Amino acid sequence: MKHMKICIVLLALLLAAMVMVPMVSATDDFRSPSNDKDLIESNYIPIDTAREQAAITMLSMIKSGALDENWVGASVNNEPVIIYDINGEMLFYQFFVEKDGKKTGQILSPSSKILGTMVKQIGDPATLDFYEVQKKAEQIVSTKYSRFTIQSSKIVSYSYPKMGVMIQLSNPISQEPKSIIIDAVDFSEIPEMMPLADGEPGAWSYYGQISEKTRLENIVHWDTQKKAGVSKERIMGTKALGEANYIQYFPTTDQEQTEWCAIASAWLITKFHYPTTSRTQTNVANNMNVYSNTGPAWDEEIQYYLDSYASGGLGKPNSYTDYWSGSPQDVTYEMIKTEINANRPLKISHNGHARTCIGYWQYTSGEKLYKFSDTWPSNPKTYWENPPNPYSSITGYMSYIITQQTHFSSEQEKEKE
Repeated sequence: MKHMKICIVLLALLLAAMVMVPMVSATDDFRSPSNDKDLIESNYIPIDTAREQAAITMLSMIKSGALDENWVGASVNNEPVIIYDINGEMLFYQFFVEKDGKKTGQILSPSSKILGTMVKQIGDPATLDFYEVQKKAEQIVSTKYSRFTIQSSKIVSYSYPKMGVMIQLSNPISQEPKSIIIDAVDFSEIPEMMPLADGEPGAWSYYGQISEKTRLENIVHWDTQKKAGVSKERIMGTKALGEANYIQYFPTTDQEQTEWCAIASAWLITKFHYPTTSRTQTNVANNMNVYSNTGPAWDEEIQYYLDSYASGGLGKPNSYTDYWSGSPQDVTYEMIKTEINANRPLKISHNGHARTCIGYWQYTSGEKLYKFSDTWPSNPKTYWENPPNPYSSITGYMSYIITQQTHFSSEQEKEKE
């Protein structure tokens, strides 16, 4: 049976690769369709407007209970870090949130209406010093590519939510251009390809993942929200906005290897269910038959959740993964809401990165955000995030593991046998 599951994994990867080929060739550029550059730039959001909307969203989330008392009385600073997409266009403004002279949080606000929301991410402050990261990345590239000269360097979200530095080079003699992306954590050179598995390195355009139809819809969504004219004064006089719930005091950690996001997420969920556990990420990895810097096979990963705690697993025999259906399935708002209300964190993967989902928030306009505990070292430890489909019940996140279900379908039972 295990051999059959491995074959299924290989087939799924082959099919995924086959699907990706036309996606790349259809745009002629993996970074983003070139003919949409004008659309992105013509819908750039002024920094003052982005800051105002970030502050309004923060107040809304405080009122709804999505942000705790540590955010009360905080303010959004005036000077953001500009983060670019790998297609070269501005993608996010990163604002720090300050209280009593200290950084207490950060907000990623879209730089273009193309993203359709007022805020992409709001949560703990990240530990990155972008100035130092950029300087070190340039030194590494200058040494490795000594025949080239640096034309420009930008802070990029190269595989959201991972950050890095994109450096444009040129050969002074041949005029050959070259683009290099350096990760902000381990300063490794990142291949420009869509990751196929959790933890796999890769770089992809955020703008390039938004279809032409969705881009136009998102512009309308953004304009509609802006025209609604929600003010800080109105929010302060409102008891609550929307519905929200999240698991409080959830553990946080950094993953110990660059490809161990799924393993570290499993460790977090284990620590949540067994607070006094002495189990390490290495223990979890070994129980998934991982002994190096690689991610686990999906069948080994789900088996960890199913196995008893005494035998090294999570001890949740009714856990379920969407991979049993034969291919990843989008996660829904209702699914997340049900699990969080039952105090059950769930693992969610998207574009090569696994995180633990620990909360949901739905604004009165229908916009939705989800709270994550993230193990990538440079990222905030916990934050709220707008999903790929912020106004839909279908979130756009691609796959999941639910740590406890009441029953299985007959097809799922056959897969377990």
